[in-house]
Amino acid sequence: DESENESTTQEVYFRSSFDLPTMTIVTPFIGARVQLEGLNPNGEFTSLASCSTIQQPESDESAAFDVASCETTTDVVNYDFMRVRLIGVDGTDPHYYQWKDNKSARASVNLNDANIGAYFELNGSNTYYVTELSTYQTGLFDYRWNQVEAGDKT
Repeated sequence: DESENESTTQEVYFRSSFDLPTMTIVTPFIGARVQLEGLNPNGEFTSLASCSTIQQPESDESAAFDVASCETTTDVVNYDFMRVRLIGVDGTDPHYYQWKDNKSARASVNLNDANIGAYFELNGSNTYYVTELSTYQTGLFDYRWNQVEAGDKT
């Protein structure tokens, strides 16, 4: 350099992303919006990320009638307890094939009235299977949750 000091060249790499947990949601509902939410210190769920389910292929590459999925990654700092909800969005047609391998079994579903989702403690990257049976879990949790005083929810 100008001051006649000897310098050595060093290569430095900056990481532009971090290993954030990835939530993969598998469901029979095609075209559903998956909403990932975290429980904040006030006892309310905060929207963190979303994705839309896409019909997945079978092993022979034909479309699976009962499997759709999407994955979402988000910075979940300060969130230990999470929920995912399947919701409908205006202009979309969430549907499923009623667990049949037949195109004529297609049925549209109003996910906003269905309360389909799951609650879980965050534990790294995981896959969550969310079917119509999850309405029992979410319904029971919501019922019990709504019985708790607002300040006691965290």
